[in-house]
Amino acid sequence: MKSLLSKKPVLPLLLALFISLPFLTAGCLEPTSTGSEEILTYYLDADGDGYGDHDIFYEGSAQPDGYVLDDTDCDDADAVVYPTATEIPGDGNDQYCDGNDSTYYYLDADGDGYGDPNVAVIDSQKPDGYVTDSADCDDTNAFISPNAAEICGDGIDQDCDGNDLECVNFTYYADLDGDGYGDPFNSIIDSTQPAGYVTDSTDCDDQNASAYPGAA
Repeated sequence: MKSLLSKKPVLPLLLALFISLPFLTAGCLEPTSTGSEEILTYYLDADGDGYGDHDIFYEGSAQPDGYVLDDTDCDDADAVVYPTATEIPGDGNDQYCDGNDSTYYYLDADGDGYGDPNVAVIDSQKPDGYVTDSADCDDTNAFISPNAAEICGDGIDQDCDGNDLECVNFTYYADLDGDGYGDPFNSIIDSTQPAGYVTDSTDCDDQNASAYPGAA
């Protein structure tokens, strides 16, 4: 007698079940997570200039208030001192954090030790041919500087005081016998005292060193 149940192929049924299995299980699977967070080092920025103190830091995954990722501030108590800050030359402070206080250097073209106030550079090291003094009034002439000897009446301001020295003439008397008293009948007028002349004119015998006012 024939069975009431008809026989069906088994292989097509298994294949259909295998194909539908991912779709049946997809809603039941949960995504995996590593659970790890990046740990960074944050540095205290006490002065709020955006640059941190290398010696005071915090390591964590979240950035605390008052901390930054930078650690290049050389003075975290002064907000005007940090890398890229504007350097104030010659004030004794290193605003730029390069290890030096920059200063003004002036060109000394004539080599007299005094610089041209109109030609200057800002640097932390003195360039060749430059000086820190800026008082030269003529940097093309080595005989003109604040310590130069002034020549009166030549129309040139040798000592850089803003004026040419006016010549003042005096009468000088020859002291031929060297006793310190001059011959009233032998004199010259000059702005500087010549050798062998004195301002006194009371010698009665300029040929005799023992004859002068007050002698024995």
